Amino acid sequence: MLGHLNGASDIEAYRKVGDAIQANGGFDHLTKPQEKSKQAPIVVAPKTKKVNDPALKDKRRAAGSTPAAAPTAPAKDFNPLSMSDEEFSKLAASRFT
Repeated sequence: MLGHLNGASDIEAYRKVGDAIQANGGFDHLTKPQEKSKQAPIVVAPKTKKVNDPALKDKRRAAGSTPAAAPTAPAKDFNPLSMSDEEFSKLAASRFT
């Protein structure tokens, strides 16, 4: 199996190894569960329809995530190069005092 099948294709080597394992009973445990499955079939009960309960619906809605906040208005374009020296000084003075 580990390099002893020189000259054989992959498929042929796979088949030879599988046959050797089967000859030693390596796959016997796979066929035994199928024999046990010949018991009576299991009957599954049909699902019942759910009744719409408004109180339950309200509780689910309350437990859900909160709605996203409304987007804020976009900020004005701030271009300090287009401001005069006085406007720029006022802006700087208001932020740092």
